[in-house]
Amino acid sequence: MIWLILHALEMEEERLRRGFNPHFSASFIEWCAGNVERSLVPDGKQTDFAIAISEDKDCRKHPAFNLLDSVGKYRLYYSLDKKFAKWTQNKPNWIN
Repeated sequence: MIWLILHALEMEEERLRRGFNPHFSASFIEWCAGNVERSLVPDGKQTDFAIAISEDKDCRKHPAFNLLDSVGKYRLYYSLDKKFAKWTQNKPNWIN
């Protein structure tokens, strides 16, 4: 749950950097961040993310694919199979 809250807050920061108005959910997510200790979500180890990448994608054929964690797999997917992303600033260092 903490990862989800932090991710949502960072997505909101990115929206603001891009000139969007605050999202309607931002104040609720900030409330969640300040009240996470009151949550009923059980404490425990974070499970790995599901991989929702089609079997026919080039990244699945890469020799390193099965050695990577979920973040590495999606980075490889974005590098090899997704060509829509364009950066004008803050381009990730892992993208080719």
